[in-house]
Amino acid sequence: MRATAISPKLIALLLVSASSSTALAERDFNCGVKNNTCVIYDRGVITGDKVGFFTERGELIATGQVTKMQGNARAVQLQQVMGPVNSQAESYAMLEGPSAIAQEQYRLYKQPSPIAVAGQISLATFGAGGDAKGYEASGEMIRRKFLGKVDGFIRGSIYSFSGTATNIYAESDRATFGATSVAGLGGLGYTLFSQNDFLIRTEAGLGLSYTVAKINNSIADAKSEDWGYGVSSGFAPHARGMLVAGYKFDRWQIEGGVAPGILAGKTTTAIGAGLLINLK
Repeated sequence: MRATAISPKLIALLLVSASSSTALAERDFNCGVKNNTCVIYDRGVITGDKVGFFTERGELIATGQVTKMQGNARAVQLQQVMGPVNSQAESYAMLEGPSAIAQEQYRLYKQPSPIAVAGQISLATFGAGGDAKGYEASGEMIRRKFLGKVDGFIRGSIYSFSGTATNIYAESDRATFGATSVAGLGGLGYTLFSQNDFLIRTEAGLGLSYTVAKINNSIADAKSEDWGYGVSSGFAPHARGMLVAGYKFDRWQIEGGVAPGILAGKTTTAIGAGLLINLK
């Protein structure tokens, strides 16, 4: 078969080095950012052949047909595109034909939803003196790529802490400290290694909290430094950061990590796990 000349625009897509393969190959191809043409290096592929491109997770992200050849380079015109081939595709393979897709022989790539919801439950410490410990339960809504590659989120949390207190002027007097707080905030987040099954997700946000803190059922005692806590009930600024590692499944991922923050003017540290679900 006589090779057809390839245009300068397509030549610009060629990789510097590559190996030929008729099975899955590791990036021995290059795709344009406009998701319309790819160049592969494979002498076993000829004009008219069908080619599929796959993500690292084995999902079919695009199909195309070989339209031009030059040496071992083949220009593939993309026909069915399910996502950003240039950044997501990791391998390619020959397809039997259009019927291969109709018969659902491959798991198809699905664009991530721009909206996700997540929830976490954590053990937490309250840096207000004594030995106050408790938990944080929180839920959030995430807007993917709110600012460029940065996500936006809103979060609501419930905190509950308890501990013991000792009066510094009467060390024999021991009492029970308890605090509950409802908090809301908004902020920005970023996901590292988002194309992999394993990923790292970070967040930082600011908001407001409302806290009720008592020692022996007294708000005044919880506020008093005499008992070592000095926690004022009422509204206060709230800040929270987060660093979690996650593992992705189909539409959801499990997460675990740490979330430092400021609540009622005191530091908090929460360590726990959660679940994130990508909405359709």
